[in-house]
Parts: sequence; C-alpha cells; structure tokens
Amino acid sequence: MASGASTKLTYDMGFQDSATSKEITFTGTIEAINKTNGENIKYAISLVDQTNKKFVVPGNQTALFINALSITVAGSTGNNGTYTVSGASTFGGAFTYITVVEAIPNATADGYITV
Repeated sequence: MASGASTKLTYDMGFQDSATSKEITFTGTIEAINKTNGENIKYAISLVDQTNKKFVVPGNQTALFINALSITVAGSTGNNGTYTVSGASTFGGAFTYITVVEAIPNATADGYITV
C-alpha cells in the first residue's frame, strides 16, 4: 500500500470450530490507513493550477491519488477543504499532478494534502 493510502477489504469467510464442529462465519469490512506517528501522511502542495483544477505535490504519488479519491487540503491560505480526484493523477518532472472535480479558490501554493 502506498504511503498515506487507504484500503478497504470486504470479506466473507467461514471455518469449522474443531471443538464443537460448528460452522463459524465472519463478514465485515477492514479499513487500513497508512499513518506516520498516528497521523495521516501529509503531501506538501508545491503548485496550484486554478484553471485546470490541479494540485501538485512532490514525488511520484500516482498510485495513491486515484480517480474518485476524497482528499483534504489543510494549512493553506485559501484552499482548505475536501476535494474529489478526477481521473488518474499524472507524474512528470519530479511532481504528481492531481486534478480535482471542485474549483480551487486560491492560487497560493501552500498547505498540504491528506487522504
């Protein structure tokens, strides 16, 4: 799982209790979130492209920022809030370009993104 990624696993499994010979079934959802020191990993915002609705973060994070993922911007001058990733993120020139559905209100490149 990529840093900061969240993975949901839905399962339905059964087994037989050897002591009682009864069938036992477990059904549920497990959500695993990769965290550092108990907090979600933060991706610093390096660039904001209001026209094309893009946030840019350092490194190749394309495996993490996937279509329909909900991301949170915090610590910014005017873009704090929740956004939805639109399509696949792209990598180029040492940066990941994340397109979002919502308008980005402020052009200042500061703050960070968490998932």
